[in-house]
Amino acid sequence: WTKMPASGLKKRFAHMAVWILPKQGIPNGLMTVFGGGDTFAWFRDGAMYDPIANTWTPINNASGMVGGAPPTQPLESATAVRYGDSMLLWGGWDGGTYYSGGHFLRPSIKVGGYWFTINVNGAPAARASHVSLYPGFYGIFVWGGCGGMACTVTHADGGVWTQGPGGGKWESFPADPALTARTEPTGVWTGSEAIIWGGRVGTKALGDGARRHVQAATF
Repeated sequence: WTKMPASGLKKRFAHMAVWILPKQGIPNGLMTVFGGGDTFAWFRDGAMYDPIANTWTPINNASGMVGGAPPTQPLESATAVRYGDSMLLWGGWDGGTYYSGGHFLRPSIKVGGYWFTINVNGAPAARASHVSLYPGFYGIFVWGGCGGMACTVTHADGGVWTQGPGGGKWESFPADPALTARTEPTGVWTGSEAIIWGGRVGTKALGDGARRHVQAATF
């Protein structure tokens, strides 16, 4: 282990983090961290860590390009995927309200990154502690999670968002008895399928799962 320098962020948990591959503008690659909470505090800030320079850069919280903007609310237990050369965030909650919005940050455009906003029309219902996967094309796959008071309402539906005109397009899919509602499951993307396994309902742990073939939306 090699200790990292202080990030300048307040201590937190249930935040999001992804690795952005090196490219022009970010030659060393970046660990990008955003959101999270600390018991009764919730955050809408973040920072990016360059492991070669061993430095942190605060994430820009100003509006981005083409009407894009960062999340306006703190986000805990949202999910994040590496979306090409960006970090894409979806869902989450702020200790009381659940969200169904999505945003992505491109660090290579300017220091601190530029934000873009994705279309919410047709998106799955607001939730937290769900699974999000990057399904091999410019999009995000979302399934499961919870809402309601103290995350007591579990979900068994989901959707796939694909980048395109007007903030992209959602294709939703309903609950299916092959994979019952749950929160905090895990999932992987195989190249053609999403595989979801485990999770819990209330205090009951689950040990089953299911697979689903995923393809890009057609515009």
